Amino acid sequence: MRDPSPAFPRERPPDLDGYEGGFGWPLVRTLARTVTVRPSHKGGKVISAVLDR
Repeated sequence: MRDPSPAFPRERPPDLDGYEGGFGWPLVRTLARTVTVRPSHKGGKVISAVLDR
């Protein structure tokens, strides 16, 4: 996935009212075997995740 923000993902408390998120990054880290985050040469960052079958 590519994201225009250069800020690396961070965990934050989930927003149970559904407005500010907070669920995605912990979910990716739980489901993925490996996760890499690197700066993109086009700006922002690239996040790669390897999932088990």
